[in-house]
Amino acid sequence: EDLQLVASPLFLQRKSLDSQKLYQNLVHEIMKTRNAVVKLVKAPEHMVRQKGSHVLQFALYDVERKGRVFFSEFSECLRAHGVVPKRMYIESFANGVVAYHCYLGPEYGPEQLQDLVKTLRYVSHFKHSPKRSALVWELVLKKQITPAQAVFFITAVKFIFTFFPKETAEYLTLADFTKANAEMKRKLDDLFLQTMSNAITFERIYDTLVSHYELACQMYDDFKKVAKGECEPFYNTALAEKIDDEVAHRLEAKILKTA
Repeated sequence: EDLQLVASPLFLQRKSLDSQKLYQNLVHEIMKTRNAVVKLVKAPEHMVRQKGSHVLQFALYDVERKGRVFFSEFSECLRAHGVVPKRMYIESFANGVVAYHCYLGPEYGPEQLQDLVKTLRYVSHFKHSPKRSALVWELVLKKQITPAQAVFFITAVKFIFTFFPKETAEYLTLADFTKANAEMKRKLDDLFLQTMSNAITFERIYDTLVSHYELACQMYDDFKKVAKGECEPFYNTALAEKIDDEVAHRLEAKILKTA
């Protein structure tokens, strides 16, 4: 998409042609993919004061025009990776694209910047809901888990909530005992549903995975091997035994083993 058609007159007036070219490439890519784009490019020498500087580009498509620009999340990523831009610009365009341009000095090594890029690629996938995905994002910022592991955590929460084995042996015994009495069976079912709705919540599952993130990361390793075709799907008996040994709370252990 032509930048001249979606940029404001003020933007076109104050940005050099070289700078406009950087934005043009970014806008074209994001309109083509409709996904967030993160790029790290060497800064043209005439645009910076120090050789070896880089330009960090981050852009997203605000399709609903709600102003969801992820400024706080972007700032958190910079702070977590110890990166302070020399200059930073945030631009919005008529087609819904919001673009960040950060000029970074040569003091930041390629490895440090690539780690930052990897984290930023996942920013738009998190809703940062308090007591839910925000807990997982906090682990990413502390570098205790990778962004890819964070996506696994969030997916695992939904899986656990859906497939958590709610019928225990005790419940099945009582259900069989009361099946001849419709009123008692109804009361038992009502009590069971009320108990489970209080015990198994998204918040409880998130809290369990985050509290035992090292065990959850081992589940991710197993999932990754299966997903890559390195092995057939399997039940990790050793990990299940480790969960029983290390997790004192019975419900939390059951939540982890459901994943």
